Parts: sequence; structure tokens; C-alpha cells
Amino acid sequence: MARDPKFRRRRVGVAPSRARRIVVVPASLAGWVAPAVLLAVGAAPDPGKVPETRAPRKTVWARVGGGAYGACRAYDRAAAQVFGAASLPASTVRWTERAAECGRAIHVLLVAARELAVAGVGVELARMSDEARRVHERARAENLDRAERLIARALGEARAIGDLPPVGAVHLRAYVALAAGRVDAARRLGTASLARGDVPTWRALRLLAAVDLLEGELASAVTRIDAAIRSGEVDTRASGGITQALAAWIFDRVGDHRAARDAFDQSGVGRNPSSVLAAAAMLPFHERVYLLALYQAHVGNTEHARILFEAYLGRSEPSDAERELARRHLAALERARRPGP
Repeated sequence: MARDPKFRRRRVGVAPSRARRIVVVPASLAGWVAPAVLLAVGAAPDPGKVPETRAPRKTVWARVGGGAYGACRAYDRAAAQVFGAASLPASTVRWTERAAECGRAIHVLLVAARELAVAGVGVELARMSDEARRVHERARAENLDRAERLIARALGEARAIGDLPPVGAVHLRAYVALAAGRVDAARRLGTASLARGDVPTWRALRLLAAVDLLEGELASAVTRIDAAIRSGEVDTRASGGITQALAAWIFDRVGDHRAARDAFDQSGVGRNPSSVLAAAAMLPFHERVYLLALYQAHVGNTEHARILFEAYLGRSEPSDAERELARRHLAALERARRPGP
């Protein structure tokens, strides 16, 4: 006897008391709740279809990342003050260690990069053996590479939260590029820094003056460094000394040796070599050697000057004209060393 089709539909239908309920799940939990619901009802997700889920909204802690949120926030506030200073204050704080703890704290990353960028720049290259200088140069290159990665991470974090790069960050990246010998990148970043007012104008000008000289744009180099010197914004003795020491390198290279001597005198290097050491730290390593050789010659340390000029001539980077200039300086040192008739 055939069964009534209506009866069959009633048997296989779902009873009203067990009908599916629509549950509203927050989007941030959908990725977790959906698989759990499927397992609870015994159904398997379609392997050919990726479920559409939304990532949870970032929290403030996730933006800081690594370590306790409160500690990283405090470190970042302190780092913002340090990064805004003209130079790193004397301190026992190791910002590279704090950057490892707080890998998303933007100012901590930037101050750590700045710490690496100036590490070891005060060493006496003239007192080192050739091998020791090579070891120091490799360590310097590694530090600059680490600094570049930290700056890139900091700028990436700023973009991720919709912020502009912190003031001074673009200039710091240009500084690191110049010191590492990546002159094209230094020009691009230095120009961007000047355009956005990332640092005082004289700081951007002196960096671009160094870039100009390294690319053979001698007239532009002199114009920019002269503008930096004459700027009323050079408001501290240390900043003015660094600018003058860099000017001495530029004036020497264009053949104005009297202006180079005057710039050294204005920099105060006879009393305190920190200005010339800081200026030399901005430059690629071989030009750092040259500037320090000029400094040693200026203050009368002829033996140290000779060692550094010879170290410069032993490198592959200088052009023929630059080598000739270094040889002339060596010849002048030799004449000064000889006793008079």
C-alpha cells in the first residue's frame, strides 16, 4: 500500500521546537565560533571554500607589541623626548635592548637606530692597525644595516596606525644611507627631509652638501654648506662645530685650503675634537678617514695625519683627482717634518 506523500514530508521535516535559531556572533569572534558550531552539529566545512572572516581590531597593546604594555608605553614616551634632542644624552640605557623588548614602539625603535648609527664613531682610527680598522669598518657597516632595519620597522608601524613618520625620522634614514655610502638614497631621503621640514633647515642643507660633493656637484656643495653656516638656526656650539668641520672637508676638496683651515678654526676642533668626529661619522668610511686625516694635519699631529692619508690612498673608492689631492697633503706633511736649512 503506497504511503501518503504528505505523511513522508511531515516525518522528515524539522519539528518547530528544534528549528534553527539565528545567532548573531561578533565579527571579531566569527573566525573562532564558526568552526566550533560546525563541529557541534556534526557538519564539516567545505574544503574548497575559504570561510570569510574579519581580523579582530588591533588593540593598543598589539600596536606596541612585545613585553608588558605599560612598560613599553613608558619607554616610548621617554624615547620620544630623547629622539627630539639634538644629540643622545649620556646614559646607561641600552635602547637596542629596549627595542628588542618593545618591537613595535616607534620612538624606541628610532632611538635604538640612532644609537647604532653613532656607535664607535669616537674611536681613534689613526691609533689602529690596518686590520683593526678593517674590523671596525665591518662592525660599523653592520650597525648601519641594523639601524636601517629598525628605522624601516618604525616607519612601517607608523603607516600601520595611520600616522605620519615622526619628526626627524626621514632625516635619520638619510644620515644612515649617507654613512653607509648609499648616496642615491641619501639624496632622495635628504630632499624629502628638507621639503617636509623634518629637521632644522641647516641640518638638511649640510647633509645634502655632503651628497653633492660625493656626486661631483662641487658648486652646489659649496652653496649649500655656506647657507648652512650662515643660517641663524645653527643655535648651539656643538651643531655649529659639526657644520664647520663638514665645511672644512668640502672646502678642501674644492681646493680652497684657506677656507678649510678657517672652517676648522671655527669648529673649535683644537679644543674639542668631538665636532669633527661627529661630522666624519656622517660620511662613508673612506671619506671619514680623509676628514680625520685633515683634522690631524690641522692640529699638528703629522704622524697620525700621515697614517690616515696613506690608509685613504690604500682604498679603492677615491678617484684619481682625489688621490692626487691626498698625495699633495702627504707631500706637505713631509716638507713640514723636514728641518729647515
